[in-house]
Amino acid sequence: MSYFNFYIFTFFLNFIFIFANFIPASRFGHTPVLVDKKLYISGEYGLCYWKDFFYLDVSQHFTIAELQWNDLTFTGPILNIGASMCSGGSNNDLIFTFGGGLITTHSLIDMIKVNNSELMTQMGEINPQEEVKLHALNLAMDRLQF
Repeated sequence: MSYFNFYIFTFFLNFIFIFANFIPASRFGHTPVLVDKKLYISGEYGLCYWKDFFYLDVSQHFTIAELQWNDLTFTGPILNIGASMCSGGSNNDLIFTFGGGLITTHSLIDMIKVNNSELMTQMGEINPQEEVKLHALNLAMDRLQF
């Protein structure tokens, strides 16, 4: 009888893992940007430095109790804490992160391609324990103003 109970338990446990949604851990210093009705958020800091990159599709109906987060596999390094983000590119498919600070050396400006969450470009460098305050305003599709 105990094997039967074990199989039933394993059967239901599989459903829990199959239907469980991605739920981001609590954090601060994260950076959001809205691109094509999707709210993208980069990792930042909680119990550790988060490298995750995820979005919430705000074009669909949702409730606060049941947010449908979508996890994106991010291949780059940990993004800066307290950085600014804005969208751009000719197809509005690029996200620029800049400024902020991190414990290790990191680039001042990062460019991420939204479609594949790939870190495209790193420009400049932030020294350890240094924080750079920058803000952006996206005035036109082809210009990014700091």
